[in-house]
Amino acid sequence: MSNETRRRQPVATVHADASDGVLVEACRGGDAEAWGVLVDRYERLIYAVAAYEGLDSSDASDITQLTFEALLDQLDSLVQTDRLRWWLMSVARRQTWRLRERNRLQAVLVQPESYAVEPSVSDGSELRADRQLLERALQQLGEPCEELLRHLYFDPSEPSYAEVAARLGRSENGIGPTRSRCLVRLRQILESISVDG
Repeated sequence: MSNETRRRQPVATVHADASDGVLVEACRGGDAEAWGVLVDRYERLIYAVAAYEGLDSSDASDITQLTFEALLDQLDSLVQTDRLRWWLMSVARRQTWRLRERNRLQAVLVQPESYAVEPSVSDGSELRADRQLLERALQQLGEPCEELLRHLYFDPSEPSYAEVAARLGRSENGIGPTRSRCLVRLRQILESISVDG
């Protein structure tokens, strides 16, 4: 196709079959049409990732929006744009897991009479705790875990891993593993409190 023919085509037609790399580069240049094509290309996939993880339609829609917001925030720093599909799926899964864990932790604020705290890898057991019990457990947990979990699950601004890492002066890559260890410790403390009364 000649350049003259391409120039006469509508922008949407030019972008429709463009590679992810070409679209990302166009988005970096402020091309709203390219952004629309990326959203059309991947919104059903991202929604499906969240739905497959067990979220309802409302939460899956929220995860889709959050994932595209993350893409917009990191558009200029993306390196492997040819792997955009996998990057988006990874972000959607991480956002989904965070939402589910945050909902589990915050359920005690709405239903203090019954609450189950589970680490990211569940062994099937449930721990019951009311709001005061959770607060006691968080305080016993101490730093740095208490601070990390409060940032991740109780901050209304819902900071990203990158933002939490910056606040705490830590590596972003270490936030996830540290969070998992802290949740396990929190669960152990809740078990101990429940046994001791």
